Formats: sequence, structure tokens, C-alpha cells
Amino acid sequence: MGAGAIHEKDASVDAAAPRAVWKGPITVGLVVDQLSAWVMSERLDALPSSGGFARLAREGTRVTRMEYAHAVTDTAPGHAALYTGKTPRETGIFGNEIFEGATRVSILRDRDAKQVTPGGNTGRASSSPSVLAVLTVSEAWLAANPSGRLVSLSWKDRGAILPAGHVKDRATVLWFDANEDMWVTSTAFTNEMPAFVKREIEAHPARSFRTGKWTPLDPAWLAAHAKTADDAPGEGDLEGLGVRFDHAVASAKAMRATPFSDLMLLSMAEAALDDLTQSGGPAMLLVSLSANDYVGHVFGPESHEAWDELLRLDGALARLFASLDARVGPDGWSAVLSADHGNVPIPEALAAREKTCKLQDSFERPCAGVRLLPDQLGARLHAAEPAVVGICDPWVFVSDEAKKDPKKLEAVEKKVQAMLAREPGVARTYTSRYLAKECVGSQKRDDVLQRICASNGANAGAIYVAVKPGAFFDPLQVIGKGMSHGSPYAYDRLVPLFVRSPGKMKAGQVVEGPVPFTAFRAAVEGATGLGPMPALDTKAP
Repeated sequence: MGAGAIHEKDASVDAAAPRAVWKGPITVGLVVDQLSAWVMSERLDALPSSGGFARLAREGTRVTRMEYAHAVTDTAPGHAALYTGKTPRETGIFGNEIFEGATRVSILRDRDAKQVTPGGNTGRASSSPSVLAVLTVSEAWLAANPSGRLVSLSWKDRGAILPAGHVKDRATVLWFDANEDMWVTSTAFTNEMPAFVKREIEAHPARSFRTGKWTPLDPAWLAAHAKTADDAPGEGDLEGLGVRFDHAVASAKAMRATPFSDLMLLSMAEAALDDLTQSGGPAMLLVSLSANDYVGHVFGPESHEAWDELLRLDGALARLFASLDARVGPDGWSAVLSADHGNVPIPEALAAREKTCKLQDSFERPCAGVRLLPDQLGARLHAAEPAVVGICDPWVFVSDEAKKDPKKLEAVEKKVQAMLAREPGVARTYTSRYLAKECVGSQKRDDVLQRICASNGANAGAIYVAVKPGAFFDPLQVIGKGMSHGSPYAYDRLVPLFVRSPGKMKAGQVVEGPVPFTAFRAAVEGATGLGPMPALDTKAP
């Protein structure tokens, strides 16, 4: 099993150990980063009936297709949309990153928020929800439940912060800093790490999850389902992981793209449950699982690694659910699981079957793919027009000086748009000024433009770059390798939804959809008692 096997065993034994049953309801919100509807539709039946996904489908309602209304199908916009029920235009979360000077930083970067580690306030700038313009369902739940407790966890700041929202001193919001190899939070939430976090870090330090190699969990199962070579063209070598099994995990950055990052996250989730269940009141546990996203970025969704990661995640979820059973009984917890966006096969995989590919796929999967390299493209744009700062997928950012002069800005826009029109993979570009005018009022526009309109948040870049089907901006994990997402097409926009809520949600129901993305928030509201449980049988607009 490789590194993390000890923790897998411990979690399973722990879940089976007898516990005093606690009567307070627990609602678990789960986001599997980059879990597309097409992947789940094609692979659910291949997963064991004892797994977490099968249990959710058996004991709850499964929606095969939940549809986002926005085009910037990336992590931050997706998480914000799930927990607010609003589009990026309303949430202000129009992408993952922005520029601070000439450096890309998290869209949640906040100079006034300081990093908090187990050792205390470091004084360094960190992240906060200050740019999130609307309230989350988590905030509404805390307002309605003064004794309620909430914990939100992820490897990414955006995966932990955006599900929680503006919850200073009311919740534990925690993410992992791979650069520093440690769990962190910020003064936007607390000035000191909770005691349970410190205990978990001492008991299970990050390095303990990467003491061996990532090997296939079930080689026979993997051989039966993966259809590509283990070292297929286009796969990347992140931080010495290599492009084929077995993978030695030498650093925290490498660990991101392995199932061990999820194991560490879920170990912290178990510690959180131990703490939450001591209070006796209602609780929410929000977990954003990032390994699937990093594995997809580096190796592609059809790789041996992606198949193995999904199988391991399935088992890890089953152990989490068994642990919840032991704590509060099967009827004492609800779970709502979805994804922040989908994905597309890597360009090399598409090229290998381009001659036999047919554009009749219900998920709009393309027959060819193109990587757009944002740093190289941004440098060329800057060389031709110095007002260009760079590209943060999918926006071209320009200097503040250029934005202050309407005539200058218009000249910059025209020059940049003309250059981008010649780029392979670029379908069309739109200025944010055009979108601000076009997107008001009339709904008589094509679907793609409507989704782009829904993506144009305040302070977005000057120019939105609409890619062709199959094209994407390189995720900059292993430059020139792997794949990404972020397009307005169905393969990126459609995700699965599972809702398990005993006594409130029908068991064993399958809804083909599509249902609107607002169903996720509505399901959380239903599970927590904030509102009625949605029927989940309405079509998305």
C-alpha cells in the first residue's frame, strides 16, 4: 500500500471501536476537487459496493449531472458557488488567482490577515474571505445555531475558506501550506490554533504520511480498468514522483498529487470529529479533498494514477462514514458530496484517438486538446504591450495605470485581443468592460456568453479569454504536461451530486439531471434544517 498504509489501518480500526453514541446531528459537506460527472458516471459501477460512493448512492439520492452556470470552472469559483448558491459575478470570486505586483497570489490573499501556525501568529500575510461578497450557507447555519460548531478543512486555502465564509471566532478553518509543510489558518478566523489541531499534528505529522512509496492499491483491479499505459504521453513528473508506479514521495509539494494528502486531511477530519462530538450540540464538518485535482493535473484523468486515487478515496470515504456511524449512529449524520468543477482528457490522449473520435459526446468531450502556457503567452503580450501584467486563468490583467485612462485601456485591449485571436486554442476574447455592459438586462445571448457573463466578478482581469473545446491554460504543476479545466463546456461544468440525509432524502434514487448548481446549497439547508430538502428533479435552466 505504501506510505499512509499505517494511517489507513488505524482509521479503519478506530472507526470500528465502540464509542458512546452522541445524539447531536452532524452535517458533512464534501467536495472532491475535479470530480467530473463523466468520470463518476463511467466509474461508479467499477468501484466496490463497500465503498463510500456506493454507500452514498445506496442510502441517498444520486444526481448524475449537476450544472454550473459559470464559465470559470475552477476551484475558487466552484467552492464559492456551492456554498453560496451564487455565480462568480455575485460572489466576487472570478478565479483562483490574481496578481500582486508581477506575482500570482491566491484570490483570497489579504495583507491584513496574518498566518497562524501551531506556533502562533507568524506576522506574514495570509488569506481571508474578505473578497467574498455574499454569505455562505455555513454562516446562515451558525447564525441559526448559536451553540453549533463548524470545522472546514482543505489542502487549499480556497477549499477551506470559501465553504466557511466570514466566520471569525465561530469556526475552525484550516488548510495546508505545502511550501512550509504545515497546517495553517489566519487571523481572519482565530489568533491561535485549536488544541485538537495541535494534538493531531503531534500525533500524525505530515511527514508520517509520506514515509514510503505510492503503489497501486489493487493491481488487478487497476489493470482491468485503466486503458492507457502507466507512463502515457503527456503525464508529468512532479517533484520527482516520476510518471509510473511506484512513486516515491519526497516532499509536501509532491504529496499533493498522491492519495496520501487525502489521508492526512481525513485524519485531521477524524480529530475534528472527536472534538466536535464532545460539545453535544449540532455540528458541521466541511472537507474539500484536493488529491483528485492534483493527480488529474499531473497525470490526467485517464491515467493509472487517477484510477488508483479514486479507488483509494472511495475506501477512505467508507472509513469516514463508518466512523460517523460509530459516533452518532447511521441516522445521526447527513452528507452532501459534489465537486467544484470537472476535467478533460490530456491532449496527448485525445490526439491518440482523434481519427476515431466523434463529436457526439453528451459531456462535450473534444477530439483534440491544446495547452496554453500562461507565463509564455503573458510574456509575449507584455513584450508587445507593457501595460499587460500577465495571465491568471482565464483573465489577462493589465496595470492600474492603464485602467485609469479609458483611451489607453481601449488601445491596450484592442492590441491584446488581436494577438490572442491568433493563438491556437483561443476561441474568442471579451473585455470586462464589454461584459459589464452586455451582461446587464437582456438574456438573449448564446449559452457560452451567458456563462462568461456569470463569471465577470468585480476586480476581474481586463480581458476574458474563452478557450476552444479541449484547450486549457497550463496548471503550472509540471509545465507542458498534464491537463487542467476552466472552460465553459459540459466536461468542465457538469459534476455529480450525492445527498444522504436519513428521513429527509429518498434512498436509492437516481436523478439524471441536469439540476442547477444551487441544489448543493439547498441540500445542505435541507440536511441542517435551515430549509426544505430539495426535490432534485428539476432541470437546470
